[in-house]
Amino acid sequence: MDSWVVAVIFVFLLIVSSGRTSADDNTSFYENYKLTWGFGHALLSNQEREIQLSLYSNSGGAGFESKVPYASGFFHIRMKIPDKNSSGVVTTFYITSRSDNHDEIDIEMLGNNGPPCKLHTNLFTNGRGNREQRLNLWFDPTKDFHSYRLLWNEHQVV
Repeated sequence: MDSWVVAVIFVFLLIVSSGRTSADDNTSFYENYKLTWGFGHALLSNQEREIQLSLYSNSGGAGFESKVPYASGFFHIRMKIPDKNSSGVVTTFYITSRSDNHDEIDIEMLGNNGPPCKLHTNLFTNGRGNREQRLNLWFDPTKDFHSYRLLWNEHQVV
């Protein structure tokens, strides 16, 4: 099985925990993840256990990825996407393999010029995609933070 890394890019407002769930865990975000770009758009909080990435209209967003690979996992992300004309902006959470046979799981909100907002997903295995789905949302992802979760192993993606 390939090793996967977790990446997040171009996020408007995002809060991600450091990956541990214990209430008394003091693991720093930097222990599990590294910022890859947009360093000035990242704000750590909750004793460096959470990170907020912001998108600014003229200077872009930010991204990070995991330091260690995963063979399976459960990831929980809270996002709020831009509420104005966001054409050309991609707010995404994805996991990707680091191998010649590219594997990737995408959860994306593509920018638009007003409602309706759609959630886009795609799955790549052995370098092949074409499994894209577009889902109409029953809520407005621009009005508040919403939770998105991804559970995957070698047999399924939920």
